[in-house]
Amino acid sequence: MTSAKLLMNEGGSYSYSNNLFCDLMLEDSNSDLFQKIRITAKVGHVILALGMISFFYVVPYVFKVQTLNTKITKWAGMLSMTFFIFLSTDSHDTFVTFTGISGLVCLIPLYIEYFKNRDYLGLYAFYGMFCVCLSLFVFFIFETKVWIEHLPVIQIVSFILDSIWVFWTSYIVWINSKKLA
Repeated sequence: MTSAKLLMNEGGSYSYSNNLFCDLMLEDSNSDLFQKIRITAKVGHVILALGMISFFYVVPYVFKVQTLNTKITKWAGMLSMTFFIFLSTDSHDTFVTFTGISGLVCLIPLYIEYFKNRDYLGLYAFYGMFCVCLSLFVFFIFETKVWIEHLPVIQIVSFILDSIWVFWTSYIVWINSKKLA
């Protein structure tokens, strides 16, 4: 929704290669374009966060048996996405750190479960691990400012690849739920 508004705005310009997604929500942005779409960006951000909270609620159902690891994944993932909601506030940098740390706490037990359940050691687990590594790389860049000038493009690539993993995981949960029905 935000991208469509950006592309349709006459006289304004936005560079995906020079701006982070969170730049769209800044209160002090100098650009008239940012001023016009800030509310749409913030609403879209909250909708994304609520969708991801729901995602982490169901992600343990990829596995046939619920364990302590799947419960940690569920609750730490939901906590991470709750922190994510607050990225549009003045405390953005603090909440990036909270989101990243709780996200890591979520994903470590998830991958322990992947390796315990041989069904998931193929392309799905490899792709998911690649996405985790890419997300950690984005987090590393943000926290250390090393390669910060490349972060906008890396963030876009990471977002697209993570989205594919989320849809793939959701598909597996859906298939598993049909088998139980």
